[in-house]
Amino acid sequence: MIHTTSAVRATSRSAFQSVKQQFDARAAGLSSDELGALFEDLSQTAILFWQNHVLRHAAADPGQGAEAKTGLVDSLLSGKVGAAALDVVRAAVREEWSNGRDLTLALLQLSNLSLLIDAERAGQLEEVEDELFRFGRLLEANAELNGHLSDRVTPVDARTGLLERVISGKTTAVTAKLLRRAVVFHTFDQDHSLDRTVTLLAELAASRRGESVARVVAAVAPTDAQISRLQAVLGKIYGRPISVQIDVDPDVLGGLRVAVGDEVIDGTIAAKLAAAANELPN
Repeated sequence: MIHTTSAVRATSRSAFQSVKQQFDARAAGLSSDELGALFEDLSQTAILFWQNHVLRHAAADPGQGAEAKTGLVDSLLSGKVGAAALDVVRAAVREEWSNGRDLTLALLQLSNLSLLIDAERAGQLEEVEDELFRFGRLLEANAELNGHLSDRVTPVDARTGLLERVISGKTTAVTAKLLRRAVVFHTFDQDHSLDRTVTLLAELAASRRGESVARVVAAVAPTDAQISRLQAVLGKIYGRPISVQIDVDPDVLGGLRVAVGDEVIDGTIAAKLAAAANELPN
């Protein structure tokens, strides 16, 4: 979420944490099928909010009392979504948000978490994380595919159909659902490129596993032993578990470039040569 001031960011951050606690408690008692339904219900609600500015504003309007906002939700969603989703949306509109956009994105993130919880229970969460990162890298490397999937002029069905042809039989069901929803929601999301959205999904999966993500660029693929050593070193530096995602780029020549969040450590030969060239007199 991006806002203009730290105070505004703190408002929505606090609201999200409060709703997430209630979401976690509700999700804990749901079956796999029920989590799938929660994903669909929350993501469809997020899309409904995104498509309707007046509704989005009313649901997050701090001038409206909690009863008025939950009444609005009940009138719109009762009988159309499951009880779990209705409880989560009601809890969300009771909170104070900086704007309707943040409320909408919170519902979308909670919908994604529904599927990640299901993957976690099935022992597939690490696999889902890896598949999402790999697809994000594919989009970064293939501008034509990224463009077709991102084109808001192209009908959504055509874009999701293309996605399904690309990933058919190559990912878990959870990854396929998350990617399909990312393509659909990209129609409304003006803030992120599609490849960045997919990468954020992968980071959400890593966060669910209690890890931060290090994106590592190397000239050749490191061995499993080298990756394990790198994870151990980064874990000591950052004081938390680190999930390492590798990109191979021969242009870096050697060494590693490591990015954790906004922090980048560039120890590649290409970077060193560029730095040395900058030191040469004109």
